[in-house]
Amino acid sequence: MMMLLVPAGIFMFRNKISAILGPYIPAISPQKISYLGHLITLSTACIYVLPLEFVGLGAFKKTAYMVSMWSATCTMMLNIKANYPLPDMPDTAGLSLTNMAAMKAWMTTTLESSVKPWLQKAMMGVDFHFLFFSLIFLTASPSIAPLAILARRSLWTVCSYCSKNSPDGFVWSKFAPIWEAKLKPKEKEWNSTALLCTGLAMSAIRGFVISGLEASTAQLLMQNYGWTKEAVGIAIGCCFLNALPFKLLHGVFRTKVSLHGWIRLSAWISILGPLLMFPVVTEAGKSIGIWASTTILLANAILFPVLLLGDALTSGVMLQHISPPGNWFDANYFVLYRALCSLVGRGLGPPLARMAVNAGQFDLAMQQFVCALAFYALYEGLFRRFDNQPICC
Repeated sequence: MMMLLVPAGIFMFRNKISAILGPYIPAISPQKISYLGHLITLSTACIYVLPLEFVGLGAFKKTAYMVSMWSATCTMMLNIKANYPLPDMPDTAGLSLTNMAAMKAWMTTTLESSVKPWLQKAMMGVDFHFLFFSLIFLTASPSIAPLAILARRSLWTVCSYCSKNSPDGFVWSKFAPIWEAKLKPKEKEWNSTALLCTGLAMSAIRGFVISGLEASTAQLLMQNYGWTKEAVGIAIGCCFLNALPFKLLHGVFRTKVSLHGWIRLSAWISILGPLLMFPVVTEAGKSIGIWASTTILLANAILFPVLLLGDALTSGVMLQHISPPGNWFDANYFVLYRALCSLVGRGLGPPLARMAVNAGQFDLAMQQFVCALAFYALYEGLFRRFDNQPICC
């Protein structure tokens, strides 16, 4: 985390840095800056993939990974700034830390009139999703998978720029036939394949969470709170029936929110739901007269409908990207793959959830919370990026 202090320091002193370095840096267009950033990302990613350990240069792989991730992150930020200019901020004259009422009013006005509209526009761009994805893996252990995703987009950006601005370059002239004949025509197909693979992983997570939540709740209520088997069955059944009013609610407001808006909303609720299962929350409920078992069932009544709704909407998006008959991702194969992924998730969910219950209620809640975060990370970082439907209403 100490590495995050470097960009923070650069941001805080950006005016002084620009004043010092400005006279020595030539004027470069935003397109050229984006091209150079993607070129650095692509080059360092290729260096990371090379087996440098065999020649005693394994230490350079970590450096190459960090340079590639930081280059991708900074490039996305610069692209967002170039495509969506920062809004004008209201005048700060007369504000001080001693007048908190004026400070609060200024912040509220700024968020509503300037920041919120700008953020809504910026979130619709592809660069925002890649920025979200790169930030997730920035402090994670180096691995090829996230780097391959970022390098793939950098390759497309670099090739597109070179084909338009430097078609006679020596290196580009050697690679251009491959780009024109093999890579460029298959861009849409590769995007659909990546979306389907990500969606299958999300379906496995959803199956894991739903089956695990059902089994673990039953064991938790009987083991920790003395419920009978019959009472547990009726209670969990009522939690599943709560999907009916959620479906009616979705039907009423379906046209008010986009498809991806509903998926994102269900993902947010599935992140907040497990918080009700943490022991500190159930104990807080007991202090005001709410039984701990009631708090746990409330979490189930919230989670089951949004999990089912989110999974169904995600499958609907995936069906729009299936390949023509005869391909590995046509309709028949897709149904098979989704059934297998769902079975894997539903098969692993109950035993692992029961193990979490035996370890403690906190472990169960943390398991559900981490799975919800993983689903949301896959959605924002990959799934949403490969679909071109609008985000907002």
